[in-house]
Amino acid sequence: MKVHELVAACAKAVEPSDPMSSTREVLEHLHANVEAIEHALGYISGIGGNARQAVETF
Repeated sequence: MKVHELVAACAKAVEPSDPMSSTREVLEHLHANVEAIEHALGYISGIGGNARQAVETF
């Protein structure tokens, strides 16, 4: 997974008439791929390589 794919998935989730459900589906899918997210976000400075910390701040 690349960062732009993560951003696109989250942005697309808020478009439908029920953004809460759509966002929940995206997050559930992402939860299953947390290692890919950690790898994609591993370059973010100031988090010490902890991508979960970056996601938790959103």
